[in-house]
Amino acid sequence: MNYASMGTVIGHEINHGMSGTGLEYDENGLKRFWASDQALAKFNETSRCLHSQYVQEHNHEAMASRTNNEDQADATGVIAGYFAYQNWIQSHSDEGRLPSLEKYTPNQLFWISYGRYWCAVESEQYLNTFLFTNIHSRNMYRVRVPLMNSEEFSKDFKCPSGSKMNPVKKCKIWN
Repeated sequence: MNYASMGTVIGHEINHGMSGTGLEYDENGLKRFWASDQALAKFNETSRCLHSQYVQEHNHEAMASRTNNEDQADATGVIAGYFAYQNWIQSHSDEGRLPSLEKYTPNQLFWISYGRYWCAVESEQYLNTFLFTNIHSRNMYRVRVPLMNSEEFSKDFKCPSGSKMNPVKKCKIWN
């Protein structure tokens, strides 16, 4: 559960160092664009793909444009947290199932914990302000879109191919 919350936040923030304005500063903090043409092309491809998905989810072009950098960091962060958790399992062995939650595998609990991390009540007043000022997507999209792009999520929950949470066309964060 810690990997699903703090692991993804750490992955999210590390992503910022390698995307957006992070591409403009080298390892010494000096203003120097450092990404290869190939890395920049991959970043732009993923950025366009996520933008398209968020336009569909938000139904709002300007909002999807404003949140794109954070959306990519969300998608990267949750996968980084999941892979970190998988590495931990490999070196410490499977955790087993939690009492009273036996129907869920530890991998499924990772995804459930990630979703729970973003759980919030959004008042109408909050949404009226949020929709026009925030650089982050609404919490429901911060869960839905990264997970629908995750092969691991789809596998862990056995989502049918072509379903809402396992679309045929996914935005690939890492190959």
